[in-house]
Amino acid sequence: MRTQAILILVLLLSACGGKPPEPPAATNGKGGGATVALAAAAIEKRERVVDITGSLLPWREATVAIEADGRVVALGADLGSAVKSGAVIARLASEDYEFKVRQAEVEFKAAEADLARISALADKSMATRQQADDAARRVDVARVTLDTAKKKLADTELKAPFDAVVAKRLVNEGEYLRTGSTIFHLAQVSPLKFRGEVPERYAPLVKSGIPVTVTPASAPGTTAKGTIRRVGPLIAADNRSFPIEAEVPNVDLKIKSGTFAACRILLPGSEEVVAIPEKALVTFAGTDKVFVFENGKIKERLVTVADRRAGKVLLAQGLSAGEQVVVSASESLYDGMVAAPRAE
Repeated sequence: MRTQAILILVLLLSACGGKPPEPPAATNGKGGGATVALAAAAIEKRERVVDITGSLLPWREATVAIEADGRVVALGADLGSAVKSGAVIARLASEDYEFKVRQAEVEFKAAEADLARISALADKSMATRQQADDAARRVDVARVTLDTAKKKLADTELKAPFDAVVAKRLVNEGEYLRTGSTIFHLAQVSPLKFRGEVPERYAPLVKSGIPVTVTPASAPGTTAKGTIRRVGPLIAADNRSFPIEAEVPNVDLKIKSGTFAACRILLPGSEEVVAIPEKALVTFAGTDKVFVFENGKIKERLVTVADRRAGKVLLAQGLSAGEQVVVSASESLYDGMVAAPRAE
């Protein structure tokens, strides 16, 4: 009887110029289906790049020590100070060392005078050749003693081995130090050194001299152009990657050493990637995904984003060219949902 009633209603509507009701949307047993707008994933070419993360470190570091005993009478730098190569950054009391130099000079001059006198006598056969040789050896010993005294005097001054900033000051004025006592920890921060790990699949392409772009976490919006200088020869078994070091200019010292950084390596040639409209990408809790329309159902697919450009997202993996992705609102979509395509 119910079927007959529906048929009668349809006939009456047709006679009155009405249209029969459209069939309900497909259901999946969980509250109904959806109509979705779709777009096909396409292949595009882009520059071949590798995105990695790492740290920006001092180009070189050194913990410098004094090479003499004595009391610190002056410090030429402090924490954060910029120092030039060869600049005196610490000085010990030098009076005792100056006295030893003067003493060695006197002994050296006396040895030279003895040698001259004995050599003259030997020429007249009034001194033996052995006496002349002994006098010559005394001159040599006196010369070494004088040179050693001068070096120890020079060692009372500590000089910066390269242009750097003072990362640590380890002593104070007035302290008595022994030979080998460390005074400063120096770091060269212009340029900086980016150190990171590159996946092994790029090993044949990554070489010294390739340009990089570095974005430091401590300076948002700042980028720096650099160049790979060193490539590690071994691939680590635990993460299947190899280390690189790149030289990154830091002339104005805006970038702090030690900061975390992202690095983009520009490799030669180009590569093909899958491109989708930006509105097809869904990011939740740090995970990127898309909804694929397949055989009348929605399939959730995790993807890896390689790059973004002009309203498009370039994917490194997770999707193939030609697959249909949902580009309409996707907040209510879920894996396995029944759906039907619609034009947009």
